[in-house]
Amino acid sequence: MCFSATASFGAAALLTGTTLAASKYVTDKKQRPLLAVPAIFAVQQFIEGFVWLSLTNEQFAHLKNTVVTAYMVFAEMVWPLWIPFVFLFLEQHHSRLKWLWTLQGVGILLLFPTIYYMMHFPILATVSDHHISYAPQFPSDWLLWRSIGYCLAAVVPFFIATYPRAWVMGLPNALSFFVAAYFFPGYIISVWCYFAALISITVWYVLRQNYSTKNQPS
Repeated sequence: MCFSATASFGAAALLTGTTLAASKYVTDKKQRPLLAVPAIFAVQQFIEGFVWLSLTNEQFAHLKNTVVTAYMVFAEMVWPLWIPFVFLFLEQHHSRLKWLWTLQGVGILLLFPTIYYMMHFPILATVSDHHISYAPQFPSDWLLWRSIGYCLAAVVPFFIATYPRAWVMGLPNALSFFVAAYFFPGYIISVWCYFAALISITVWYVLRQNYSTKNQPS
């Protein structure tokens, strides 16, 4: 699989269109954080397009630190906070809300050390074999705990929430993590985020299907 600036900009355009297409199936303000998922991924992929350019084109080299940092803010901070928040907004079952609040807490606990480490340790970004390798130079013990907490906050809510068809979004996201970890272990941040961005198209499918179910004639 070949990744490039074109692939990232193309994904950004596709996800922008997906967000616009899905918006017509939003019937409740509680669905807006879910609708925002492909929109946020579109911004993230747009930024990674400039990461590609900064690493492969001298004219954009001066942007490298800015765009790499911006990309890592999305990859490292936004998703462990946003995914639990999406389903907290949608959840109606009290027992599940407790679990989702716990996972939201995990995302919050990850936030502050990540901010600290991003401010005090470099993040190396290089292109190799058509992939970008992001290598945060964080302490190794923190990287382990961050990985565990990240998966809990960004993956598990899809399978705890009772929102109809939430698993349709979560299952391919979880599978894509294992694919990225197995086949692209040195590029997992970039590859998994790219897969997850494309998989966020399922937000359109889920909103459409739930809209159709809700509006079926009785």
